[in-house]
Amino acid sequence: MNDKITSASALVKIGIILVIGVGGAVLAARHGAANHFSLHAMLPNLGVTKLYLPVLVYQLLGFELVSSLSGEIKNPRRDVARGIMLAGGLLSVLYVLGTVGILLVLPLKTIGLTAGLAQTFKAIFGASSPLPWILGVAVMAAYFGNMVTWTLGANRSAVEAAAAGELPKIFGRETRRGTPLWAYILTGVVSTVVLLFAGIFLKNQNDLYFAVFAASSVVFLLPYLLMFPAVIRLRKIDPDRLRPFRVPGGRVGLWACVVLATVSIAASLVLFLWTPGAPVDWSYTGPLLAIVAAALVGGELIVAWCMRRLRNAPTAPPSEVEPEELRKAS
Repeated sequence: MNDKITSASALVKIGIILVIGVGGAVLAARHGAANHFSLHAMLPNLGVTKLYLPVLVYQLLGFELVSSLSGEIKNPRRDVARGIMLAGGLLSVLYVLGTVGILLVLPLKTIGLTAGLAQTFKAIFGASSPLPWILGVAVMAAYFGNMVTWTLGANRSAVEAAAAGELPKIFGRETRRGTPLWAYILTGVVSTVVLLFAGIFLKNQNDLYFAVFAASSVVFLLPYLLMFPAVIRLRKIDPDRLRPFRVPGGRVGLWACVVLATVSIAASLVLFLWTPGAPVDWSYTGPLLAIVAAALVGGELIVAWCMRRLRNAPTAPPSEVEPEELRKAS
């Protein structure tokens, strides 16, 4: 069921982006573009880039989640690499197509953070047409499918952590088809609580949307600060392990990739929480920091509790271990 939902969601998203790109081009050809397109206008502006850099970095993350499903892939050594390259190329094209389509239709200053797609659909098809409403429903369905895709990788990792004793056993409970049901349920409960908490303090729709997005993104990005440098550390302490993927350029290429990625993550974390040069708005930043702190402290306490139980658990002598379990362990 998960694969059907994610596949259908991907097709819907591609269709929506094509509608925006093609519709924007047709409307611009008839009535002119809503924004001025020139080389100077399209050059990066560092003053503006610092506002959107964390979002751009966020959009490039998540490809590694497919590795959590490597046990279900027939040839992960070949297919994971191919999938990342093909998905990266396709997503780059789709991002550009959708962005250009919106900019062809809507003046930059009028694009809303939460209503940009609805504005675009109405501009292309007219406010009286039913198509904006139909496409709006399709967008919500695509968001749902995207949520399933993202949480599947994280919840699958939670199942493995629960099996290793690093998370409570409830995270490892699955359905007969292998769906990490309780990890999904607990994710939904926590997400709902976070949304309600932020909604108490943030009344503006755009602020609420971006605050929840920023808080979840910071929690999502923090592990990468350790994950990228861990590549170098593992190569040093475990050099003989067979590694199917190698970074081009040897040691220099590896260090360059690790430093670039880690610096990008660190900059994104700062920019999600605070924009340099702007005063800190504690009515916005305060709830955001509270959400991040609660996630970090709560997560560390749960893991510490599980690891303590794991260390104190009695170890069965070899004679009490069933042969079948030994075969699985090997």
